[in-house]
Amino acid sequence: MAKKKTAEPAAKKSMSIDEGFRSIAKAAAEAKQKSGFFVAAQEAESWKYVDFIDLTKKRPCLPLEYLYGTRGFLIGRIVKYDSNEAAGKSSVILMNIGMAQATRQVWPCLIETEKAVPPPDYIHSLGCDPQKLFLAQPDRVDECIDVIEQFVRTIREGVDPGKKYPIYLAIDSVSGLGVKDNTLEASKEDEKGGGGVGYHAREFSKFFREDYKLCEAQDAVIFAAAQLKSSIDGGGGFNDGPRTTTLAAKPFEFHATWRVRLWHSGYKDKDTGEYMGELISMLTEKNKLAPKNRLIKFLLRRPELVKSGETVWDFTDANMELLTGPACPWDEKEFHAGGGWYSHAALNGGKNMRKEDFLDAFYADPVLLNQVRTKLRIRGFGFAFETQYGIETEEQPDDGTAAADSPGGIPAAAGSAAG
Repeated sequence: MAKKKTAEPAAKKSMSIDEGFRSIAKAAAEAKQKSGFFVAAQEAESWKYVDFIDLTKKRPCLPLEYLYGTRGFLIGRIVKYDSNEAAGKSSVILMNIGMAQATRQVWPCLIETEKAVPPPDYIHSLGCDPQKLFLAQPDRVDECIDVIEQFVRTIREGVDPGKKYPIYLAIDSVSGLGVKDNTLEASKEDEKGGGGVGYHAREFSKFFREDYKLCEAQDAVIFAAAQLKSSIDGGGGFNDGPRTTTLAAKPFEFHATWRVRLWHSGYKDKDTGEYMGELISMLTEKNKLAPKNRLIKFLLRRPELVKSGETVWDFTDANMELLTGPACPWDEKEFHAGGGWYSHAALNGGKNMRKEDFLDAFYADPVLLNQVRTKLRIRGFGFAFETQYGIETEEQPDDGTAAADSPGGIPAAAGSAAG
C-alpha cells in the first residue's frame, strides 16, 4: 500500500518593513525583557552592498566610497570606529543607518550602552528615521551578545525569513558595557585594559568564534564604536610613552573589515567667523578590501543652520578636496580649478562653474562619475566583486593617497597608528 504524502508546511512570507516593525514592537512590549529591543522613536535577488549616499543632496557620496574603497558596506562584515569621546562616532553610525534606510531599507537595531540616546528630532536630522529604528540598552557584555542573537533570530525566523532586507546592528559603544554580575575578578581583569585580554575581549572573542556565523549567514552588518584610552605602561622602554588602546579592541580589530579612526575640530565661517559646526575627520587604519590610510573630512552642521528637508551632513568641501587634492583623478588638459571656479571638458561645455554647480553637473554625468570611481579604485561598480576578487583575508597596503597634506593634518595618535 502506497504511503500517503505528508503535506509540506507552507513557506513563510516576508513582511513589509512597516508590518515587521509593528509585529516586533507588539511582541517586545508584551515580553518586557531586559535584553529586549523596542522602537527608538518616542512616538509610536539580495544585494551584496548597501550603497553610500549623500543624505542631504540625495545622490551618491564619492568621499565615503573613496574612504572605504567600495560602493557601500558589504553585507556580512564588521566596521569598527575608534575615537576619543564626543568625536562623532554615534552620529556617523546613525548616518550609516540612515543611508541604508534611504537606499534599500534595512532592519536596524541600535545597541546603546552609554544611556545617551539622542532625541528623535536630532536622530531625524542625521538622516535616520527613528520610527524605523529599534533600540536596546543592555548593561553588560553578555546582555549585549544576547540582544544580537535575539534580534537576528527574530528577524530571520519571524518577519523576514526570505532575507529581503539586510540587518544592521550598531553597538554604541563597546566601552560602555559592564562585566557579568559585576564580580570582583571580572572587574580586575577589565581594569587591566591593554595589559591583558580582559573580560570584554574574552567574551566577544568567544562570540566571534562560535556565533558570528549566525550574523554573517543572515545578511547582517555590525558597527562597533569604542573609546580610545591611554595606558600608562609604555611597553618596551623609557621613551615609548603611553599606548593608545580601546576596550575590547582585539576581537573587533581582528574580525573587522574596516577600522576607522575619528576625530573632530570646530569649524567657523571664513568670512564671518560664525561657528558652523564640527569638522569630522575619518581615517581608515585597516581595510581588507581596498588600500588603507585614506582620509576624508566633512562638516557636521549645527542643526539650527540646516534648511528644511536637509540633514546636518555637508560633503561639499569633502567632494572638492577629493577631486582637486592629492588623489585628484583628472589631468590638467580636462580639468581646471582656480579662484573658486571649476571647469571640466565634459561638463557644461567646459565653462567655469562655482563648486556647488560643478558638483551638481559632475554627479549628473554617470559616465564621468564612473570614470572617476575607476581611477580612485572604488570597487563594486561594473563587475561581480566576489567573482573577480574573492574574499580578502589580509589587510590591503597603503596606496599613498592618504590626504596627509589636508588642512588640519592627522593627530599624533592617528598618525602613529597609520604610519
